[in-house]
Amino acid sequence: MISNRLPVVSEVIAEHRGLAVLRILRAAGHSANDSILMDVLRRYGIASTRAVVRECIERLKEAGLVTTGFFERVLVVTLTERGEDIALGRTTVPGILHPSPDCEY
Repeated sequence: MISNRLPVVSEVIAEHRGLAVLRILRAAGHSANDSILMDVLRRYGIASTRAVVRECIERLKEAGLVTTGFFERVLVVTLTERGEDIALGRTTVPGILHPSPDCEY
């Protein structure tokens, strides 16, 4: 069944957040901690709490787009090859925005 329901704002923001995290990781040498991700997301106008960022990271991890590990108490996130493909727009995953050619992040 086809729905003509418009996406709610929170869904659109989540799609942008997912893409932004992948592209931030790529720009950061494929790895960053969640505090860095939070700071850069805020600069892109996608301010998020640590809980929301970690929720996003967990969804990306479940999709095989990132891996995670802890260094002491710091969550470190690493981009996978599949995650890089999404970040570059080579393929798509439901729930993550496909980057346009003029994507700012």
